[in-house]
Amino acid sequence: MSEICSKFPVTFTQRNMLSLSYAVNNSGLNIEQLICRSSEPFTEERLNFAFQSLLTQFPELTCSYNLDENYNWTQRYNTSLEIKTTWKDWSSFSPEECDSRFNKWLAKDRSAGFKIDKNELLNRITAFQFSNEKFIWVWTIHHALIDGRSLIKYLEHFFNSIDDENFIASNQN
Repeated sequence: MSEICSKFPVTFTQRNMLSLSYAVNNSGLNIEQLICRSSEPFTEERLNFAFQSLLTQFPELTCSYNLDENYNWTQRYNTSLEIKTTWKDWSSFSPEECDSRFNKWLAKDRSAGFKIDKNELLNRITAFQFSNEKFIWVWTIHHALIDGRSLIKYLEHFFNSIDDENFIASNQN
């Protein structure tokens, strides 16, 4: 069971985004997909550690939303929710097949959207291994949680966490 802090109202901008997303469910509207490519391998554990650290440091990323019977939106911090991380190993496919599958996956992921009125976390991470030298992870997040200016702050924390020496040392034993 998730720990849910007190609820509070959404901003005018959030209300408009959430209401429109709710009205056109599974359209991909207001869904952001940050795509990061790396030639250096990373592990699922390390990715989970970095994103869980991000959610711990920035509880605003744990907000979920609820629509009441009067069509009023509220938001809550759900600080004990864990981000959904999926790992896909496509290294057995050709580069062309990987690219084709990835493009289809991106469209499907965007249109899947989020259940915005169900007090669920509006973040998910999917990592792909295309080969020993090509890795991609995608952070899918609802725009009501994040804007372009704050993204820099979150990514800086994420990349510092993924290189965290405490994590590296604790997993080398």
